[in-house]
Order: sequence, then C-alpha cells, then structure tokens
Amino acid sequence: MAIILDTQHYFSATLQGTTQAGTFPICYGQEGAYGSSWLVQGTRPEEQEAIFLFKFIKEEGNRLWFDVRLNRDLSPRLGVGLGGEIGFHNLESTEPWKIELHGDQSAPGAFEFLLRDHRGYRVGMTSEPLPGSARPRPGFEVRRLNVEQGETVHFRANIL
Repeated sequence: MAIILDTQHYFSATLQGTTQAGTFPICYGQEGAYGSSWLVQGTRPEEQEAIFLFKFIKEEGNRLWFDVRLNRDLSPRLGVGLGGEIGFHNLESTEPWKIELHGDQSAPGAFEFLLRDHRGYRVGMTSEPLPGSARPRPGFEVRRLNVEQGETVHFRANIL
C-alpha cells in the first residue's frame, strides 16, 4: 500500500489487464461501432491507451478507495453503464472505485490489483464480435470491461 500513499494521494498511470487471453493495455475506443467512452482491453491499433488519474479517498480494510478519471482533473469520473460496462460515459457518476492489491507489489513504480466498483463487484472482461464479424476472434473483437459479467481482469498500474 505504501506505493500508492507515497504518491501524495493521487497519481497518473496506464493500466494493463490480464485475462486467460493474455495481457493487453486498457484503452478507450475510437468513435464508431462501440463508441469512445467504454473501456476495453486494447487489441486493435485504433484503440488508444488511456491514462488514468487516481485520487485517493480512503483506506478501509484491505481496500483502497479512489476517484478515477481520465488524466484530466475535470474529466468525467469512471462509471458503470446500464449493462455493467465501465467507461467515461456518465458525466454524473460520483461513485468511488476500490483497489484490492493482488499479485506482485515489488516492481518500482508499478503494482498489481483487482478493481471493484462501489458495490464490491470485480471488473471483468466480455468479448463480442465487431459489427460484420460472425464471432469474436483475435483482432476482430471488442473486449469490454464490465462489472456484472465476464472473466475477472487482473490489473497492473504503471505509474507515470
């Protein structure tokens, strides 16, 4: 926990997410078939890696609570959509996010964790085919982050 609290209660970071399919950067998509505000595991060149701003709120048990935004102080907060998808689509989101430290904590400037919404639901990944594709396959799928379904994503934050 010291790595987070030693950053004066806020830090910027890129994220990588690991599932059984591999490790991918956490991105937001370009405008188009699935919009730019949803967070995805980046598998396609047009998906831009996101830089996040984490502002520490409190520590409670083994959870660290954060306000999560894009790396701009006045940007929308990370929120949950009606289907459980997460992204920056809800300008009214006020709910904090919980970090549960998990895995390797020894790398300088990086740490591993599970991410939970304010209800305690773990962030997972769902896969769906791109429009015009019959089924999900590498390079032709959208790997959305979701708190209500999908395989649990193990995150690594690389502090900038």
